[in-house]
Amino acid sequence: FPVAAAPIISYPDTTRGTSSTSFTGSLEISIDAPDEDTVVRYTTDGSYPGADSLSESPLTITNTTVITARAFRNINGDYVPCSAITRRSFANTDEFNEAVGLGAEGFSFTTSGDQPWINKMMPHSTGEESPAVGTERLRPGQTSSLFLVFTMEEEGLVSFEQYYSEYSSSSASFVIYDADNVAVRFTKTSTRLNYSNWYKHTLNLPAGIYTAVWTLTVPDTVFDGPAIAIDNFRAGSLRCTLTLLCEPQDGGTTYANNVQGTVFNVMVDQDVSIRVEDNDHYLFTQWSDGNDNAKRTVTILDPTDLNEDPNTYTAHFVEAVYIATAAEPANGGKVNGGNKKYPLGEEVTLGAYGNSGWRFNRWLDDDDDPVTEPIPYWRSFTCTEEDRNRSYTAVFTPVIEVEAYAYYLAADSEYPSWGGGTVDGAGTYEVADVNTPFDVTLTATPESDNYIFLGWDDNRNNVIDEDEERNPVRNLSLTWADLAGDRYRFHTNALFAQAPLLTNLALTPDHGQSAADGITWLADDEELTLAFLLANRPALYVSLSYRAQGSDNFVVLHERDYLAEDSRQVSIPIALRDGGSYTLELSISDWDSYQFEKYTLPLQIDATPLSATFSDRPAKPGDADSLSVTVTFSDDIVDGEFTLDNIVLVFDIPARPHMEGLTLTRVDGKTYTVGNIRIPDDDGWFELTITLAGLHKALSGLPGFGSYTEAWRFAFDNPRYTWQAGWNAIFLPFESILPSTADGLVTMPRSRVANDAMVISDDLPLRHALWVFCAADPDNAPKLRGKFCADQEPAIPALTPGEWTFIGPLREIAVPEDTTAWEWRNGKYVHIHHTQMLRPGYAYWLLLAPWE
Repeated sequence: FPVAAAPIISYPDTTRGTSSTSFTGSLEISIDAPDEDTVVRYTTDGSYPGADSLSESPLTITNTTVITARAFRNINGDYVPCSAITRRSFANTDEFNEAVGLGAEGFSFTTSGDQPWINKMMPHSTGEESPAVGTERLRPGQTSSLFLVFTMEEEGLVSFEQYYSEYSSSSASFVIYDADNVAVRFTKTSTRLNYSNWYKHTLNLPAGIYTAVWTLTVPDTVFDGPAIAIDNFRAGSLRCTLTLLCEPQDGGTTYANNVQGTVFNVMVDQDVSIRVEDNDHYLFTQWSDGNDNAKRTVTILDPTDLNEDPNTYTAHFVEAVYIATAAEPANGGKVNGGNKKYPLGEEVTLGAYGNSGWRFNRWLDDDDDPVTEPIPYWRSFTCTEEDRNRSYTAVFTPVIEVEAYAYYLAADSEYPSWGGGTVDGAGTYEVADVNTPFDVTLTATPESDNYIFLGWDDNRNNVIDEDEERNPVRNLSLTWADLAGDRYRFHTNALFAQAPLLTNLALTPDHGQSAADGITWLADDEELTLAFLLANRPALYVSLSYRAQGSDNFVVLHERDYLAEDSRQVSIPIALRDGGSYTLELSISDWDSYQFEKYTLPLQIDATPLSATFSDRPAKPGDADSLSVTVTFSDDIVDGEFTLDNIVLVFDIPARPHMEGLTLTRVDGKTYTVGNIRIPDDDGWFELTITLAGLHKALSGLPGFGSYTEAWRFAFDNPRYTWQAGWNAIFLPFESILPSTADGLVTMPRSRVANDAMVISDDLPLRHALWVFCAADPDNAPKLRGKFCADQEPAIPALTPGEWTFIGPLREIAVPEDTTAWEWRNGKYVHIHHTQMLRPGYAYWLLLAPWE
């Protein structure tokens, strides 16, 4: 169904020239439907209208009323709502005068804004509900004002009580205009009433006609809108008398608004500050109305028709004496009590308390040799006239406080607990001279054999640091003046610990450089043993287990209870021999003292033999003048064991030991350099042997066995080719040759096989098979010397099946499988059996097929 426009609420504009939401007497209101096919229903109590709600229009109202209207449409005989709600509030300001305590004459209220002010019941400062004039909570962006026109016949007070929904409301304003509509400047006194949201405001105005305006404006950004209200408005005051009396008369002096006197001219509803000062030998107790504040604020009441003057206040006094107290020296301490008046007959208690670094010594009026020692720091007496002008002085003496407490560390806690031992020597010490050192001795004593003293924990971090004292008897030299920054105190803690349940824990045998690292080896006749000394306790439970590296499971080796009669020395065999890493876990429990300890020990059994490798060998012929070889062991060895006696250097064949001039230099625990190796010019091979027997691994102590030998050739070497008179089939397996070899070969007739034919060779092609004619004595033929081809090159090139190939090897190799080989020897070809080797320097005819 179509939606209709909201109903229209209209009323005459002449009822209240400046307000469209307030009226006096009565007001006629029209409520009309905007569409012809709709009707209007409305309510006057603020509730939502229904089909059966009021419909008469126009409506005459005489009281403050909220009109809520809505359009309805007849649908099949039922009236169905079809518009938004229209709501307007109309306030009858005739109701306001009575609500704020005013008569009907001389006062005129008006309200305007988004919401009118209304007569409403609300809690007052007393907690009880009473009528007041105020707003409901405003919504964001709304404003509401209240206007009150009143007349002052003569100068007097204006007062009213005002409510804010918040303790502080910057959105509320109060302005007074005179008859010419000019804002009046005034001074307002405000008092909060009983810690509520009500405040009483008072101001003074001369005679005239005024308009008071209260306005509440809510910013658009404030969603929890405030409310405001007023009550008990008074304008114009009667003059009357305020009387202040003293009982007895000479007990004190009275003041009103800081003016001394007894009788004062004041006005009704005026707030006046009164106070009283007691004279010598008297003490103020209370006012006649029971208020015991010597200074207070009172509101002047209208004495008309009252039997007693409500504005007379009498201050009551009792006889008293002033008790003076002092501290000597002044910075030595303080005295609680005194320095004030006490009524005669009252019990007076004084207490003397020293400041830091001071202690109460005595009262100045005490005997030098008092009966009681120490003298009580407090004293009590009944106040009499004899105490007038008497002073009590507490004498203090400088002291040093030495604080020392005993704590112990439990094995299963990182925080200390009280106890573990005792400390003698702590206390408070009097100091004769604040600049002279004072000697104090502290002695820490464990309370039983179950505890041990660790040291003095001066910084109280529960750890004995390197610079902290560990002697249980400690001599201190303290100076009072030097302890000012510590409040004249020296503080330390004697730190104890539960004595260990075992000592002398040792794993045997533990070979190697450290007897406590758990790295060892086992000889055939040795067995691992864990030994320790148990503490002298009535009953201890011991458990030993192990876990191999990489395993999550522990295997129990030993567990039993050790009683007082059992030997304190315990030795547990460990059934482990295989090399590897293990974790031993030893647990000890003392159920009587709830002390539990766990020891985790790493164990590494070394069964890997000591080995060595050589590196940094020579690579050029020039190195042969003085060579060095690096020896690297598999593990660090014991320093000093490896010497030249462990080295054998052999040249060529036959073996010729050559140790002259050799040097041995230690690089680190596992690396050594053998230096100054000199190789004869006519040789290019040597063998280096080091003896491992007699050496030991540094960590585990595992001895070495046997020796290690390595032989190698230099980059330039002699393949030991044997020349024969006449033609020789040779092969040069070199990347380069020595000049002496080249010079000798170029003088000899030579040819090479190329394209199945013999070709005279003008050069010396390397890695090619050659025919060379030796006409001279073979022993004087040139040595074949040069840089061998890299090891990664194939020993012989690929062969073509079924074809003879004239070729030579790069290194000594066996005859290839399914290959026929012929070697030129002593002027003829000789068949090479497959068990024989092809030798570098010699050339061969090879056929990739077996020989039949």
